[in-house]
Amino acid sequence: MVYMIGNTYCKLCQSSEQQLKEELVRTVRAFYYKGLVTNAGGNQSARLPGSKKVWMTPSGYPRMSLSPEDLIAVDLDGNVIEGDLKPSIEVYAHLEVYKRRPDVNAVIHAHVPYVMGATISGYLEITHGEAAAILGDVKIIPYYHPGTKELAKAVGEAFQGSGMKVPRVVITLNHGAFSAGACIHEARAFMEILDEWARFNVAAKALGNIKHKLTLMDLRRPGAGYIRAVKFGGRPGKLS
Repeated sequence: MVYMIGNTYCKLCQSSEQQLKEELVRTVRAFYYKGLVTNAGGNQSARLPGSKKVWMTPSGYPRMSLSPEDLIAVDLDGNVIEGDLKPSIEVYAHLEVYKRRPDVNAVIHAHVPYVMGATISGYLEITHGEAAAILGDVKIIPYYHPGTKELAKAVGEAFQGSGMKVPRVVITLNHGAFSAGACIHEARAFMEILDEWARFNVAAKALGNIKHKLTLMDLRRPGAGYIRAVKFGGRPGKLS
């Protein structure tokens, strides 16, 4: 397995637990104002590297009013450690990713309308070269009801991989998408890149059609490996 950031820490979100919680809330609010989640939709989680304690957004709590004190801490079995609200309905899907991917320290789930529209209509074509190189193979899995063990298992399995094929985003049909990163900013970047890619396709379709797609040969040209290796978030930092 290729770890995303090795043994370094993101100075923007992994220097302390309080900083981690504050950055997680900022990301939640940013996604709300970008229209990637509704005021009660989507869910996000993060942990300090190597920790078995995961901080997660609460179920049904208004995203625009969220504060660090409203987050819920759970262990890798889903037991609540801190907080007086219920963890997100997708808590087990997040935990499945952490269990299977020790390099992952943040998971984001969003309903991303453009991504879902492009996927459902069959128009998530390879049109965005940088996005295709950074995200790699975007897995699309069947629909499962939110909060079910079936969904959690399918998401966890979809995020498994090795080498340069370690997945960074997974789309669940007629539901939403998940992104996983070595820090909050990396998981956020992957979801936003996926959204930008989908917007390319929706805009092209609206203006006539998608006439210029990229091929696998295009994506294998010199420089693809460099793009894939781009790191997101602030580095280096230290864990206090």
